[in-house]
Amino acid sequence: MYGRERSSGFTMIELLITMAIMAIILGLVVPSFQGIIRSNQVTTEANAFMSAVQLARSEAVKRGNDVSLSADGAGFGDGWCVHTGANCAADLIREFDEPSSDFAAGFTSVTFNRRGERDTGPAMLQVQVRPADCDAGEAGAEREISILVSGQVRMGRNDCP
Repeated sequence: MYGRERSSGFTMIELLITMAIMAIILGLVVPSFQGIIRSNQVTTEANAFMSAVQLARSEAVKRGNDVSLSADGAGFGDGWCVHTGANCAADLIREFDEPSSDFAAGFTSVTFNRRGERDTGPAMLQVQVRPADCDAGEAGAEREISILVSGQVRMGRNDCP
């Protein structure tokens, strides 16, 4: 009895079907993965700003003097620093590099007193951190950091404006 011998391996059709399925899966996963990376980048930069606020507050308590967090340039999008004295050049404690996300704030400096409280200003200062390519209405892409008079810092999510 002579029959067809079955060889091990894959047929061309099986390989083509497998490649087509993989292409479809990658087409669905890659855009979602890019969104996750962008969201993590914004969260990381918002956390860096929050840690700078906490550093300024804790240094003010530790030193028993006023300590400020100030923008390096026209706004926090140019970077920021924690310092004592009048500006970043005076008694620098720590400097933070320019972020890749957009920062929007109605202030360029916040000062904490020896009790870790903000000295002056409105009841709440807010900073919005969003991806540079944030589309209007994009859900949950923006991070809003609030600095209360007591010195506490909170972060929440908003839609892009």
